[in-house]
Amino acid sequence: MSGRELRIGTPWNAPGLQRFNGDHPLPGSLIADYPGYSFDFALSQADAANIRRAQDEANALRAALAALEPPPAAADIEEFVVSRGLQTQAMMLAPCDMHFLHTAPLTHGKKPWILHIEEMITLFAPFVWHGISANVKIREVPAYRMVKHLLESPACRAVFSHLTHSKDFLPVLFDSEILARKVHHVPLGVEFSSAATKKIAERQATRGGLPGTTFLFTNSWSQHESSFVLRGGSDVIRAFIGLVQKYPDVRLIVLSTLPVSHYGEGFRDFVRQIPNLILIENRASDDELVELMMTADVFLVPSVGLHALSILRSMYCGLPTVVSDAPGNEEYIEHDKTGVVVPGRRGKTAWYDEIGFLHQTFEPVFSKQLDDFSAGLFKEMESLHLDRERRRRIGAAARELARRRHRIEDWRAGFQRILDEVRPTLSTASP
Repeated sequence: MSGRELRIGTPWNAPGLQRFNGDHPLPGSLIADYPGYSFDFALSQADAANIRRAQDEANALRAALAALEPPPAAADIEEFVVSRGLQTQAMMLAPCDMHFLHTAPLTHGKKPWILHIEEMITLFAPFVWHGISANVKIREVPAYRMVKHLLESPACRAVFSHLTHSKDFLPVLFDSEILARKVHHVPLGVEFSSAATKKIAERQATRGGLPGTTFLFTNSWSQHESSFVLRGGSDVIRAFIGLVQKYPDVRLIVLSTLPVSHYGEGFRDFVRQIPNLILIENRASDDELVELMMTADVFLVPSVGLHALSILRSMYCGLPTVVSDAPGNEEYIEHDKTGVVVPGRRGKTAWYDEIGFLHQTFEPVFSKQLDDFSAGLFKEMESLHLDRERRRRIGAAARELARRRHRIEDWRAGFQRILDEVRPTLSTASP
């Protein structure tokens, strides 16, 4: 790599970015040593000078949005600019060559930036978000044209996703040839510590040696109570109650805080009284999570949406992974080959429209009256319990796929290709 080292600002801990995933382990896995680049998580002080600079950038964004044809309503422009967060933008002004953002373009758009996304729905935060988009006509939302402006602007150097769907449909969603030239797909990679990697490899041969079947359900990295429900925890509990009554040698490990604010304080006592259920409510380290995965025979994530990192970690560990038919899961799981798919989410809690936008509602899973999804989950859990060879076959195929297509080296190499592609467009001196 020729030339000076370029400094990439990574302001994920700024207040407005913390609100939308913050320092998340998925994009965080891209932070590594790349020749010619350094990453800086430092934030500027939101002092008077930086506030003035952020105000100047906000005013420039207001003017650019007002120049669109036809111009958005003044109130909509103001709401959009304010949603970027003046204090957040002031803190993001630490001298660097480019910002690395993820999830949403929460920027005034002055400094060069690149953006990682999973589903395109998050581009419209905070106006549209997961679970509240069922009836949204996205092209009629005022923020749609303003997000398009940010993405098409010269300051946006690249957008990339680990989902082929998002790469293919981003230009369709915005009807934009400019974005077709900016968008990239990089398959997600997974990594563990060297000790965990060695442990995973050595213990594949002994998997399934104990009598019965151990199922594992985990919450997301945030451990939010609501995530328990959104990842299918309520359905897992319901299905397991029926399973353990029929087969006393099944076990369930639940690594999660419990949604007592939703179900009431008695829910924790109820869960603790379920036979053969081991509840772990504290956070687990990556190595502790690996140990749980190597203890388990089946990983359960029958969620209302995609959780790509959890799925790939499970697959790499050689576990048959049970997912729902929520959009995006098909990029990783093929039913009865690399995992198990339980129908019942697509078209009910989540679905794509013809321009690739994700429509979601969480109302069905938060209903106190659960639907029949757990019945389908019970059937697949029962089948995996009874058919040890099926578990072995699916787990082995999943591990082979994860090791072949989702190497951390390829994930980072793809990211470096993007950095190298945009490098010539950056100024030769830091702003």
